[in-house]
Amino acid sequence: MRHAREVSLRGARQEDAERRYKREYMRRWRANPENRARVTAMRHRQCAKRKVERSREAGATVCAFCRTHAPVKRIERLITTRAGFKAVYVMCCADCLV
Repeated sequence: MRHAREVSLRGARQEDAERRYKREYMRRWRANPENRARVTAMRHRQCAKRKVERSREAGATVCAFCRTHAPVKRIERLITTRAGFKAVYVMCCADCLV
């Protein structure tokens, strides 16, 4: 019984040491200005890529409500402005018309 307890304590200490090492390694890695610049640039690239994919200028037109189906009809909606209401036309699919 005593031997098993010592082995489990050694394993726990080893895990703690490994966790500490990994934590310190990542702290050093994040503190490096080159790595920070690389991560920041990658984050900006990915964010810009997602914005382009989601934008309406990306190519295919989609339903203004569900953003998944192809539009089949243009419907009129009212939006509020400082001067009152303004009529705006939006594209809508058959599923969202119902």
